[in-house]
Amino acid sequence: MSGKGFRSLATILADTLGDPNQGLTSALARHNAVLASIQAGWAETTPAPLREHCRPIHYQAGQITVEADSSAWASRLRQQSDGLLQALCLLDGLPKLTQIRIKVNPQAPVIPPDTNNPQGHHKTTANHSPGVSPKTHTKPKSRR
Repeated sequence: MSGKGFRSLATILADTLGDPNQGLTSALARHNAVLASIQAGWAETTPAPLREHCRPIHYQAGQITVEADSSAWASRLRQQSDGLLQALCLLDGLPKLTQIRIKVNPQAPVIPPDTNNPQGHHKTTANHSPGVSPKTHTKPKSRR
């Protein structure tokens, strides 16, 4: 342990983030502004199908983290990441970008509650296909 003893969280954050007079709020505001400019550049340079399924969620030290809806979209993003990175680097006002990190975060499907059920529980479809009546899954009559 150093001779300083214990330091407050505010002191540690001020030392880590730079100028203690600007504080945590200013540092977060700067980070959010940088991320917003990256997101705007992403919307401008990324092809529509990819843009709809992948979005920048974090920026740190020249590296952006992009979240993809599925592994298929993540794979497609990996294939196009070099070209996207070059296109983003050509835009004015963006920080120097050196790498795209890709994360897969599938969105959970939204299942509406069963309006016919007073408790609002979800329907189960374990024994039949969606949109198909359970009556269609009967055994065929045997021929004799």
